[in-house]
Amino acid sequence: MGNYKKRSICMNQKNNMTKNDYRLQCSFSKGILFLAAVLGMAGCASGPSMESRSSLTAPSRQYDRRVVLLTFRQDQERRRLLPGRWRVDGTMETVLKDDVRRHRMELISKKNQHVTMRVFGPFKNVVLELTMIPEWLRLVNASERVTLEVAADSKGMAALTGLAFNPAWLYPALVGCVGDLGDGAVLNGATLEGENRSGEHVTVDAANGLIKSRIRHGTDGRRFSVNYGWPEKAGSITTGLVMPQQVEITLDDGSKLSLTFNQWKFSSGLQERASAPDSGAAFPVLYPEIGDGPPQ
Repeated sequence: MGNYKKRSICMNQKNNMTKNDYRLQCSFSKGILFLAAVLGMAGCASGPSMESRSSLTAPSRQYDRRVVLLTFRQDQERRRLLPGRWRVDGTMETVLKDDVRRHRMELISKKNQHVTMRVFGPFKNVVLELTMIPEWLRLVNASERVTLEVAADSKGMAALTGLAFNPAWLYPALVGCVGDLGDGAVLNGATLEGENRSGEHVTVDAANGLIKSRIRHGTDGRRFSVNYGWPEKAGSITTGLVMPQQVEITLDDGSKLSLTFNQWKFSSGLQERASAPDSGAAFPVLYPEIGDGPPQ
């Protein structure tokens, strides 16, 4: 008897529906059926993917070589005016033959010439500190309790780190600063490329004027290349510039130094935690013969 009353109530509610409610319900049902049919046909069809459709319908962007070259030059001019003091932390990966090592590191710059790299151990302790100035390189090895000093050239860099490149190239490589491209630079699609007066082959992203890669040969004929990765977000609040997020240095012998950076911090009066170049070293200083490297 109870079930009969419930069915009667439901029938009465249905009969009491207005015509508009009924039409709305029918329209919604038809819409669901139509959407299901469309999705079903899309699933069965073998048309192009979203990526291929966009490539078919969206025309490739056209760039003006003169505009791209001007944007590149303006960006480089601002990089040459960067404050001399900055600090950035991140990670460092070195590849030497079959040996791959990854560490957390910090870079500190002073006067655009004095650059110190700190390498941290698993307990955030400094295990290595490499100071580079135009005249010499100083490596403080905390685990060996020794300080090594060598000439600031590719042989000295190889003796201390195993990476045979001129340390004078490191600063401009880190900040993405490069010699100007001449008017003979060629625009290939979305890439501007050419050579500067230093003999470097440079490629530039036509969309933003930022350097993509640079290749040059040292005085000893060895090939030295740098590839860049840039963040998509806006530039530094202090400088307004977009700073590199990744810098990968590769030598022709297969060795590689890959740096990944976090936030760049600039200041004209930044207090350096690094020891001054002329201050006394914490450990005895050795001057090994070039190529001998640290004592075993």
